[in-house]
This record gives sequence, structure tokens and C-alpha cells, in this order.
Amino acid sequence: ECEALEPSGCPGLGIVVWDPCRCCKVCARTLGEDCGGFRGTCEPGLKCYEGSCTPIT
Repeated sequence: ECEALEPSGCPGLGIVVWDPCRCCKVCARTLGEDCGGFRGTCEPGLKCYEGSCTPIT
């Protein structure tokens, strides 16, 4: 069962995305946070590079 999640409860841009299994909504990962696979998806403007969200350049 998933908990209710509002964008205002997320860090960074407050983006809500599906988790890797597409079961629940989770906060997108923000600058410097772990990412990739089950660790999560980076928010727009960031990419997952070597397991950490970094700016797209």
C-alpha cells in the first residue's frame, strides 16, 4: 500500500514520479542524491551519472 504523496512534500522542484515497479508515486531525486534503478529517477534538468543526480550540461 502506498502513502499519499504531495509535490509540496518533495525536495528540490517538488516532482512526483512513479517508483521503479510503477506501484507508488515517489519524490524525484534531486541534486546530489543517489539515483538509478531502484534508487530512483532524477528530477528534470538532472541526469543520473555514476549513481548520483548531476546537472545536465
